[in-house]
Amino acid sequence: MASVPPAGGILDPAVEARWWRRRWHRAWVLAGAAVLAVPAAVLTVRAESASHAPSATATSRPDATPAVQGNPPLAIGAAVRASQLYSDPVFVNASDGYALARGTGGAASERLATSTNGGSSWHVAGTPFPVAGTFTTLLFTDAMHGYVFGPAGLIVTPNGGATWSQAPITGEVVRVLPAYGTVWAVGLTCRGAPGLASNCPITAAISDNSGRTWTYSKTAPPVREGPNGGAGLGLVTASNAYVVTWGSSASGLAVTVDSGRSWTLLNDPCATGWSTVDLVPLADGDMWLICGGDATAAGEVKSVYRSEDGGHHWVLASSTGLAPGSSMPVGSIPYSGLVSQLATVDPLIAWLGLGGVGVVQTLDGGRHWSEVEGIGGADGASDVGVTFIRSPNGAIDDGWALGFGVALWRTTDAVHWRLAAWG
Repeated sequence: MASVPPAGGILDPAVEARWWRRRWHRAWVLAGAAVLAVPAAVLTVRAESASHAPSATATSRPDATPAVQGNPPLAIGAAVRASQLYSDPVFVNASDGYALARGTGGAASERLATSTNGGSSWHVAGTPFPVAGTFTTLLFTDAMHGYVFGPAGLIVTPNGGATWSQAPITGEVVRVLPAYGTVWAVGLTCRGAPGLASNCPITAAISDNSGRTWTYSKTAPPVREGPNGGAGLGLVTASNAYVVTWGSSASGLAVTVDSGRSWTLLNDPCATGWSTVDLVPLADGDMWLICGGDATAAGEVKSVYRSEDGGHHWVLASSTGLAPGSSMPVGSIPYSGLVSQLATVDPLIAWLGLGGVGVVQTLDGGRHWSEVEGIGGADGASDVGVTFIRSPNGAIDDGWALGFGVALWRTTDAVHWRLAAWG
């Protein structure tokens, strides 16, 4: 396994980073195409695959559960349904998890939700957020230190949500990764007129004290996010970071090994013609990169690339075909479904959340993908986020898959999945 944060924390920073800005765009596209009639959530994905895991009883949707019409207001201690979770859950151990939840008030009703039983039940915790607006992503590194971010900015708690403070970061915060004793934040500083498409410069800010103070990197990442695009961040060490961007008219991939004092542009195989990109850099130069195309009623084109030299050279591991740079299929990856997010800390094993399908897994470095068993009903979710943690003994067994607006599933052996919370 590649090196990761301490046991019990986030399995890999990139695992918890979500392409939220692209998720909103994808949700709009899907709604317009009448592909998925479900609430927008997590990222955007949908896919198909054949199971390679040992036989397991598939989890079926409880027929007796009525459709939920609206969400009740959220108050301290109130129970939170799985359909109200608005961000991928983050677990700091096999029992204690955190997520964002929303009530009928939309963004104004966003609150912290916590679970103490592995995701089977959730309740509102902590004080209300001090900033009005939309947050999209939540990260906790332990029971005390948490980070919530999105278009509304970045807020930080040092005490499990009892108090929150706003980080002095300019622009829209699109990615935050706390790991290796530091916290990195990537933001957008668009200079175009409101409502007009423009390529947005990227900024990087770093905190060495759990988010109490921040310093911008000496030089900004030399990449821009294009319209209808997104930006991502991956950490290998406290000073070695990757930033990837994509969009209709701008994209790029850059790396720093000195905390942003200097950056190097890298070859980006997902540079053109893609609607979403997900990146996971591992130790020793091993990297994963997945590209997703425009959404259609049948799914989307997808390509998975691998690098063994820190992103300087890339090899196509699998592709649906009909994709930029790969007109013919390579390996086996499903066309159906929309790419949500990639989760891995291993050169061979990875999980991919696919909206409208569930979770697919590869055991051979991304060349062949097959659907995991036990996640029934995820075809009703426009996005499926998947996360794992490393246990104190170093094993990677505990994982969660959230079908936004539908249900939460869990595995305790990285093979068999079961329903954890529904409705």
